[in-house]
Amino acid sequence: MLIIKQAVEVLKIETEDILKLAERIDDNFSEMVELICRSKGRLILSGIGKSGLVGRKIVATLNSTGTRSLFLHPAEAMHGDLGIVGSDDIFIAPPTAVKPTNSMFWYRVSEKSDAPSLPLPEIKIRPWQDTVTSS
Repeated sequence: MLIIKQAVEVLKIETEDILKLAERIDDNFSEMVELICRSKGRLILSGIGKSGLVGRKIVATLNSTGTRSLFLHPAEAMHGDLGIVGSDDIFIAPPTAVKPTNSMFWYRVSEKSDAPSLPLPEIKIRPWQDTVTSS
């Protein structure tokens, strides 16, 4: 019974968090969707570590639904792969990519490409340990 109780609790917490996201949808969201729909290029996602894994998954999902996209690893971009970014492309990066520690990457993106950059909003992800306890 403990497992079922924990599963129900996790679903309730996740439901609450999804509803909180709905409150954050504003004009920026609308502008981003319109820009993506008008684009003749690809969506290019980037990230390192966990955000990179999420970015790769988003790219796979977008490609399977017919939206041309690709994943560009920041380290590879810094060493010559920025040439893959075209002026019709849209560059999307997770919040961690726009931190000051990654400023050289962003400088190179803006220097080498006319592609618009859309930083994603930061979303707090609740650690698994907060919702499930081991028995």
